[in-house]
Amino acid sequence: LPVEKVYSYNPVPKQLDASKAKFIEGAQGSLWTEYIGNPSKVEYMIFPRMSALREVVWSPNEAKYWKGFEKRLQVQFKRYDLWKANYSKAYFDISASLFPTQNFDCVSWKLESKYPNAQIETRNGLNKSALRLSKFVKYNGAINVNKTSVYESRLFSNGKQLGNSLFQNFYFNKATGKKVSITATPSSKYPGQGGAFSLVNGVYSQKGLSYPDWLGWVGDDMEATIDLGKTTSFDSVRVHTVDQNGSWIYLPQYVEVLTSNDGNNFTSVGKSSTFVADTLTMGWINVTTPKQSARFIKVVAKNYGMIPDGKPGAGNKAWLFADEIQIF
Repeated sequence: LPVEKVYSYNPVPKQLDASKAKFIEGAQGSLWTEYIGNPSKVEYMIFPRMSALREVVWSPNEAKYWKGFEKRLQVQFKRYDLWKANYSKAYFDISASLFPTQNFDCVSWKLESKYPNAQIETRNGLNKSALRLSKFVKYNGAINVNKTSVYESRLFSNGKQLGNSLFQNFYFNKATGKKVSITATPSSKYPGQGGAFSLVNGVYSQKGLSYPDWLGWVGDDMEATIDLGKTTSFDSVRVHTVDQNGSWIYLPQYVEVLTSNDGNNFTSVGKSSTFVADTLTMGWINVTTPKQSARFIKVVAKNYGMIPDGKPGAGNKAWLFADEIQIF
């Protein structure tokens, strides 16, 4: 849990009135260590979460104030350093968000830090080898990314790097940065970091479902329409998806590609159900079509439907996940 989430915890459920709330005597933060092999990892897992929980349970709810705690947390970090504790530095992580540009011709990458008086620096290259040879420059606002590349950003204060570097790979294709709409609203639990734009923002998960870019539907199909801006040639469309049946997540029955030049009348040009994994549970369904041209491309991933007997989640609607559509 992020330290902000821990600090927002209230051990007294809001459903309890005062006559019952008095029976809540405290709270407990448990760390299960069956998969933790050394004290250093224990320290990493509890600091600074323990500091946040301590204030939550020792202070009246009305006295809690995140901004005040945040200032005092800076002193606490110095204590951790004096103790030589292996504390988590996730507080210093740079947060990144992606947006379409006004002309839908590239991707706007915005970086932010909640740490006061610190400077963000970035560098980029076509690949990691080129990245290591490039120099860091001061971040002065959202960066427009227009080609396949890898970026590194870091946070500096008083000549010292705070936290870890943030790396981001961008994979450009003919759909990247384009205007996109979806028919069915995804689950509120998995809305995508940028809504429908998450499907064409040039990035896809390599870390499983913890990555915030995923869109997830329960029982519904994914139907996305991409406006390429002008008539464009292509012969391949693919969707990045998840096959994780133990979590009730099933591959779509198929992915179908339809084209149009007016955005209203669509013609099917190909369909596929072949899944090619790139990790244990994630991969691509690729639809190959005859070489052709169109301005609008509709991509439909047909939900697996009701889960049958004998399979995990039997009797329930299946989850369908997608986080990127690529067109070549």
